[in-house]
Parts: sequence; C-alpha cells; structure tokens
Amino acid sequence: MLMVLCLLATSIAVQAALGSCDAAVGSCDAAADVSWRPSIAQMRWAETSIERLIELDMPVLLQGGPMDRWPARAWTLAGVAARMGASDVLVRRAATPAFRYFSPDRPLSQQETYPQLSPTKAYEEGHVSARRLFASLQTDGPYYYASGRLDRVAPMLAADVGNVSALHVGDPETSLWIAGAGVVALGHYDTSYNVYVPLVGDKIFYLEPPAAHRRLGLYPALHAHYRQSQRSLAAQHALRVVVRPGQMLYLPPYWFHEVTQEAASIAVNVWSESDAFHAMEAVFAAPVPLEPAWPLTRMVPALTLFSHRLARAVLGPGHLPVVHGICRERYLPLLGNSTMSPVCSGHAEIDDEAGFASRIAATAELFLPAPLAVREINLANYIEHVALAALGADAVSDYLCGCLLHGINENPGA
Repeated sequence: MLMVLCLLATSIAVQAALGSCDAAVGSCDAAADVSWRPSIAQMRWAETSIERLIELDMPVLLQGGPMDRWPARAWTLAGVAARMGASDVLVRRAATPAFRYFSPDRPLSQQETYPQLSPTKAYEEGHVSARRLFASLQTDGPYYYASGRLDRVAPMLAADVGNVSALHVGDPETSLWIAGAGVVALGHYDTSYNVYVPLVGDKIFYLEPPAAHRRLGLYPALHAHYRQSQRSLAAQHALRVVVRPGQMLYLPPYWFHEVTQEAASIAVNVWSESDAFHAMEAVFAAPVPLEPAWPLTRMVPALTLFSHRLARAVLGPGHLPVVHGICRERYLPLLGNSTMSPVCSGHAEIDDEAGFASRIAATAELFLPAPLAVREINLANYIEHVALAALGADAVSDYLCGCLLHGINENPGA
C-alpha cells in the first residue's frame, strides 16, 4: 500500500496587452492618467458587471460605480478624522515611505540555518488615536499606513459604504485603507478578485501581469514577505495608472501591483475569493506520495522525482526553468554567497509506481484550469511547501538550491 505524506499547509491565459477604450468596452468620458506602454482597458460600470470583469481576466479602470450612491463619496480627510475622533487605530509606522507586507509566522522565520531568510520587520505596529494618525498623514516622516476590515478599523464609518453586492462573488471582505503622502505599498500579488475604490485622493498603481513573476523575483513562499516582489514595480517601468475618486480599478488574482499616492488618501476595496484560490486549497489538501518515515537517502530523491514529474504534468516540457527558478529567482538573491550543505545521495525507490503516477496526475489536474503564468507561481509555491513538509524548515533552502537545482533526477522519465 502506498503511504502518503499529507500537507497541512495553511497557504493557500495571461493578457499580454491591455486594450484602451474602444467600442468593445465603451468610450470613456474621463481619460485615465496612464503612462507609456499599452493603456489599461476602460469601461463604464453601467455597461459591465463583476462576472464579466472576472471573465476578462485583465485589470480594468471603471468609470462610475455603486460608490456614486454611497455617503462615503462625500468623505474628506478632516471629516473622517472628526468622526473617528479619539478611537484607536492599528497603524504601521516607518521612517521611510516604502512598506512591504511582513508575516512573522512564516516557516523560514523559524529556521536558523540562514539568517538572511529570517528578516526583521521594517516598520513598527501599534495603536494610535485617529487624531494622531490624521495629523501625521501630511508630514515628511515618520510615515503612517493603516488598513484592515472596515467594520473593525472604523465601525462608525461602515454604514457610509453602501451596498457592495455588485462588486463581489461569494463572501466579500471590505477593507479600509488610510495612507500618508508618499507612502508606497511595494509590489505584490493577491489571490482574490479585487475591486479598489478611492474615496479621498488619487491612488497610483503600477501593474505587471502574472507572467512577470520571474523577472520581478518573488520572495519564497515560506518567507515573511510571501507574495511580495523583490524588485520595485515602479523601477521596472510597469504600467502606471492613476485611479481617482469616482473611478474603480478591477484587479484580477495574481496581477502584481504597487500602490502609492502623492497626497494623503482614503480608499476601500472589496475582495472575494477566486477560483484559483479554491483550486489551491484543493491542491494543498491532496495527499503527497511520500512516506514520512523514509530516511533522507530515500526521501530526497523521491521528493525530487515527484517535483519534476508534477512540474512537467502541470507546465509541459518547458518546466525546468520554473523549477530551477525557485532557487535562482527566489532564494539565491537573498542567500548571496552562503555556503550550502545539501544532502543529495540515494536514488528514488518507489514501491508502487502506478500509485505514484496516479497521485501526480490527480494533483496536476487541480492546477490545470489556471492560466500558465498562474500555474507557474502556484507550482513553485507548492514545491516549497512539499519540501518543507518532507524535510523541515532548516533543510528547505539546501534542498531547493542543491538537490533540486543541481542534483539527482534532473530530468526524470515519466
């Protein structure tokens, strides 16, 4: 009987060109402020729906929307500050304006082999009064950034954001974003459908499609900066889009975005879980055909065989650059000249070859509905998690940049 190693992980066709306003999407009265290369698709909200936007699978700048009827459209900085008063707000505070999301409980933060993979948080978090927050938004530093579920961050404002049912599928989460002048949320992707609604002040988005993931250099999936880009989108000359009050921006899952503003701003967005998110939940729930009790000399080659066969089933014959990119694009830029100590001896002993192949095929099927670039991102994330479950956090980096990159079973047979 084939034994399985179960992943108890909590992690859960790209449009290459963006069309401008035309007859297919409706002419647009308000011109977008969009820099250089192809302009972003634009539509009037009255002529589309969240279901059509999801089907298009590209960012769209929307003119008008449900927020035209919200009391929140009349918000001002001073008015919101007065209503929030002395209430406590959880804020991020930093000496520099660039903020990169930090999750302290990611697995690489627990390992001790490579300190470079266990960064410290570059900003402080704590509660301040709303008055202090708003008084600090226009200064040159320190910089303040607050975000979270609207009904938790500012329950007294929640009723001002009216019906959002047209902006989501499934269960929504409406978040509030308050940011000081010059604050930058550095490049990252989300796995949800996202409708972003500026209410006070313009928001500047830099956008790249999922296919840019290798050029942008994602942080490892096990890292505290998971889903974040190691390179600035603005510095990469990404598509620049200014979204103003009275407009909305639809962002599909896995589209990279970096967000800033020249003046203090307030916005809300509505997230809803995507099909790709649910597909990856199913992937992580699937059993992996590896035996937890195997010694390293058997586990490592079997893990390598599994990873390469799954990659080829998910991505086709061009899978090797993506598999090798896990180390080269995610880990090596952080590790620098570290000396690594992989243990790559042994050979893959698969007792039940038919069961092994069947499990790989079943798991691969769960990846396949997604566009190729999304499959590449998700597969790399998944291989990291399988290596973590099989070898532990202290050995993951050595394995990915040793055995998987240079070691045995580089191109195993199917």
